[in-house]
Amino acid sequence: MKSLSPLLLIILPAALLTACAGAPPAPEPVPTYYDGPLKTEVLSTLGGIRISPDVPHPARTRYTSIGSRLPFYGMLLPDKPGKPQAKAPFGEFALDPLLNVTEATRAEFRSQLPDTPRLAGYLTDSGHARLQLEIVRVSIFGKDVSNVGCQPLVLMRARLFDADGHLRWHSGMVGNRIDERVNYPCQDIEHKPEVAARAIREALHTAVASIIARI
Repeated sequence: MKSLSPLLLIILPAALLTACAGAPPAPEPVPTYYDGPLKTEVLSTLGGIRISPDVPHPARTRYTSIGSRLPFYGMLLPDKPGKPQAKAPFGEFALDPLLNVTEATRAEFRSQLPDTPRLAGYLTDSGHARLQLEIVRVSIFGKDVSNVGCQPLVLMRARLFDADGHLRWHSGMVGNRIDERVNYPCQDIEHKPEVAARAIREALHTAVASIIARI
């Protein structure tokens, strides 16, 4: 192999330095934990923001109980595809036949946007930045050891990506909390779709409000 000429040895490093100098610097990495509200200086660099049309969510609810010895009553137990699990006494059913989770989440988010007028001014269907809403878990929580009273618990997050796909902000994990004022009969949630849909929508409303509050 022929060696490079002395002229090329001078030109190539200079050209590489020029290319690097002309490239915009990558944004600073976002912490893995919630680091505060969305900053104005971040918004100003993004231009328009569109809400992602999809809302990833679990296919099924999960049974959790105050009687569980697992951390957080089993609410954060990871899914193990293909591995059989013990049959839950109630509370595990498919979500999508019950309600359109994506449509319900997006509608709830848009209905609460007036509470964040600063963000609303940046939202546009043609925006290059993307706000992604995601539901991580929907649990049906048994609030007593006899599984009489229940409350759905929704765990979700929001992530904001710029046009290059860099994560610029996220809400961290948020959701509705256990509330003694919310008690649905567990058997009604299990066997009456209209009750389950109403209960989950109520939980979703509170979880989305937590997202809005962090923006």
